[in-house]
Amino acid sequence: MATAPARRPGPAPDRKPPRAHTGFGRAARSVAPYALTPTSHPKETTLKIHPIAAIFPMFPEDELHDLAESIRTEGQIKEILLDRNGVLLDGRNRLAACTLAGVEPRFTRYEGDSPHALILSANLYRRQISKGQ
Repeated sequence: MATAPARRPGPAPDRKPPRAHTGFGRAARSVAPYALTPTSHPKETTLKIHPIAAIFPMFPEDELHDLAESIRTEGQIKEILLDRNGVLLDGRNRLAACTLAGVEPRFTRYEGDSPHALILSANLYRRQISKGQ
């Protein structure tokens, strides 16, 4: 008699993860790493980066190490934002800092309809971007 394969821990298949506020006026779904596809989990491979998010520069090395130290001591305050397909929309620096800090990153899934606007809003209004950047 064959036994059913063991199910990975997490919410029941018919249950949706709880909704979380992203700060962008739209709700997002909290995403545990087990809910991501194997090719999009940072421990197994590099996440795909949305092309618009890739336009914005990463932090300089010293600032990235400062963020990593903050995450190591205070924890990751803001979750990394993925789209419905597991593509990273916001949080490249947080993901890199979590890796440096040895901290398991936390993710949220964006459920809105305008990832381009979200990426621009998150990056243009949060950072000091020079004209050359």
